[in-house]
Amino acid sequence: MKKRHLTRKKLIPLLVIITAIALGTLYYFYENYYYPSTDDAYVNANIPYIASQINGKVVTVNVLNHQAVKAGTVLFTIDPTPFQDALDQAQGQYLVAQQQYKADQAAIQVAMANLASSQASLVLNEKNTKRMLELVKVGYASTQDGDQAIANLKSAQANLDGNLASLAEAKENLLTQESQIKVSKANLNTAQLNLSYTVVKAPVDGIVSDLSLRPGMVVTAGNNLFALVNSASEYWVDTNYKETQLERIKAGQSAKIQLDMYPGVTFDGYVQSISAADGTTFSLLPAENATGNWVKITQRFIVKVMIPHTALQDQYPLRVGASAEVTVNTK
Repeated sequence: MKKRHLTRKKLIPLLVIITAIALGTLYYFYENYYYPSTDDAYVNANIPYIASQINGKVVTVNVLNHQAVKAGTVLFTIDPTPFQDALDQAQGQYLVAQQQYKADQAAIQVAMANLASSQASLVLNEKNTKRMLELVKVGYASTQDGDQAIANLKSAQANLDGNLASLAEAKENLLTQESQIKVSKANLNTAQLNLSYTVVKAPVDGIVSDLSLRPGMVVTAGNNLFALVNSASEYWVDTNYKETQLERIKAGQSAKIQLDMYPGVTFDGYVQSISAADGTTFSLLPAENATGNWVKITQRFIVKVMIPHTALQDQYPLRVGASAEVTVNTK
């Protein structure tokens, strides 16, 4: 009896341990199945890169690195002198083009008046010539008078033809000048736009980052100068889940986010989208598995988890690149 009692005493703790291990294992698989998580995750946000749209020398830099700015804040300025000169020249060319256009309109009016006069003169000469030739025919006028009437008629016709050509040329000049006005107007708009580009403003609310710009530096159009982390937009977490964890993850599911920089603080989020390809697909050197020494590796896919702005972010501001642990509720 004593031996059986001792055996029962040893068996009970063993059963408790086995039961605890079994329950712990079941709980582990339950949690991983319904609440897949990963610590391969990093905070991200929209980051517009600031670049100049013109070439020029920087005159002033009005912000500091890591400074918070509002949309419309002047970030830096470029020497406006050459662009102001170009604008003055474009304005002058536009005014000259307008004046020439008015002159061409006046030339058309003159040509039309001359044409009307020559048409009237031709009609009169036709009548005079007809009468003169009849007089010559009956002997009441000399042949010389008849020849002179014919010459006058030909002169009137030539004058009419000349005025017709002058009117056509005046109209062609007006069309050409209309095109010139459009060109000069476009040049004026471009000059005005380039002058406005000498003042570079923040496109969105954000935090200036990676700033090394200094007065006196010459900038080139299109070259990124520094970044502006958009603090007005939502932040998100790019989480890299294993392909074996994606079975139950769907867009719209809720998620919990914990950041290494804020231990014990949990942010709420939701799954916005799941990448259609793994990260190596878009790399410069994609994986090539058609080799004899191929080794199967579990791939990871980006799951984008959005973090809507709440009062919690005001107390614990998010920062791009911060390490995170994300758990998705698939139930």
